[in-house]
Amino acid sequence: MKNKVLTITIIANIFFYLIFFAYDDKYLSSQTVDQLNQISIEEYNMSILSIDSNKKLISVITAIKLNNMNEEPFVPNFDVSKNNKMDFIRFSIPEGFSNLYLESTLPEGGFIEMEKGFALTASIPSGEQHLIFNYEVTYESDHLILPIHLPHGAKSVKIIIPNGGGKIRGDKINFAGEVNISDKVFHEYFGENYKNGEYLNLKIYNLPSNFFLDIFRNLDYRMINLAIIISMSSIIMITITLYIFKKSKKA
Repeated sequence: MKNKVLTITIIANIFFYLIFFAYDDKYLSSQTVDQLNQISIEEYNMSILSIDSNKKLISVITAIKLNNMNEEPFVPNFDVSKNNKMDFIRFSIPEGFSNLYLESTLPEGGFIEMEKGFALTASIPSGEQHLIFNYEVTYESDHLILPIHLPHGAKSVKIIIPNGGGKIRGDKINFAGEVNISDKVFHEYFGENYKNGEYLNLKIYNLPSNFFLDIFRNLDYRMINLAIIISMSSIIMITITLYIFKKSKKA
């Protein structure tokens, strides 16, 4: 009888712990998702600092203010097995970017670079936090397409570009006027109330370019070599003809 009671007790305890841990996993998973939804992007400020028309290279710096409205820090989850998806803060950067650099007020950790952006590996304390990241991107012609995905939305978006550096179009983006920064004039564009998952779909057009360098880059070197050969052959033929003509005239 005692053995039966002991067996029933053990089985009951096993079921209790199984139910507890199953509930605990679900609770933690839902808690992570809820925490992620409580993180908002208050400001997304993008500055096109410089445009090199010779290298066709654009330098971009972006300053972001985010707010963790949870009382506890948000800890990113990169383990897809926990709740069938990963939960982390990520930011979009145009494909083909280079020289990514990040600074933040986060206490520890860094970021994981991805094909079209990066994700924060650091935990995010409660309250306001600030990120600054810069990168470079090249353009081919006189315009550049920057999709810029906003997976966490954004309450406000500001973009500035140097005067004479081109113009900007985008979803819910409007020209806001001129601003002076360190004695330089910039054109400012503004948008607001972007929902989670929306895109800026920026197009920067009328970008400066070096006309002569563009011609040089687009030259077909095989045609150049052929033209040189034909020209040299023509010069040699003319020289020989003149030599023969002068020699026959003297005779």
